[in-house]
Amino acid sequence: MKEAIIINSNNLDARDNQQINGVSIYSWLKGQIKPYLSTIGDTDQCICGVINQNLVMSLQIHNTDFNDSFKYALVAHEFFHVYQMYLSNGFEQDIFWLIEGQAATIESLYLKEFLNDSNYIRNFLNKGSTSFDEGIQNIQYYESYDGFNSVFELYGDITIFMNLSLAKILQDQGKTEKESFKIIFEDFWKSNPNRDNWKTKFSEIFNLELNEFYQKLNDYKDSPENLIPIISLSQIFSD
Repeated sequence: MKEAIIINSNNLDARDNQQINGVSIYSWLKGQIKPYLSTIGDTDQCICGVINQNLVMSLQIHNTDFNDSFKYALVAHEFFHVYQMYLSNGFEQDIFWLIEGQAATIESLYLKEFLNDSNYIRNFLNKGSTSFDEGIQNIQYYESYDGFNSVFELYGDITIFMNLSLAKILQDQGKTEKESFKIIFEDFWKSNPNRDNWKTKFSEIFNLELNEFYQKLNDYKDSPENLIPIISLSQIFSD
């Protein structure tokens, strides 16, 4: 993952602007007494805190996932959160679909390229007998972690769909596929969005009003698999 997305560890700043020199990874199987409880606290899967100038990556893995490719997806997911922090000097906002939806997109592209698993991303886009309609109609819930947790059982996770739709919209504006994903995965975070300005930053970076974007999701809901990128993860982040 670090070969696909390069992070200069000497340029990582935490929220309090202290120098960050790297990432310490703590991982264990769920069901065990949390072995690092006294060190990192009661954590599950997150980038959560700083110890000795290293970001803490907490990876609690379910037994059923340990021998499955999902454990690699989890590492890719959390690694991308480090990258988001690297670009934006930490998170001062909690827009779920942008933060978590992008990380989920990254993990999907990672498995597609490096583990030859194309079904992983398709599973996020295949709603079966349901549709994206209800999620789109209640889109405001996907702007926060609490909101997402309150509607996940009702409408599912549409955040990968949202980010891939945004990439397609940027391509319709004349951007290449590579340019579109670089704008989403890098330029937005470089603008240092926060809780107060993220909607304005969204409009400036993507040349698109947020409400207009939400409406445009309806254009892609019937054929979401057409949103699956042709470009690979490595190609997106190559110079």
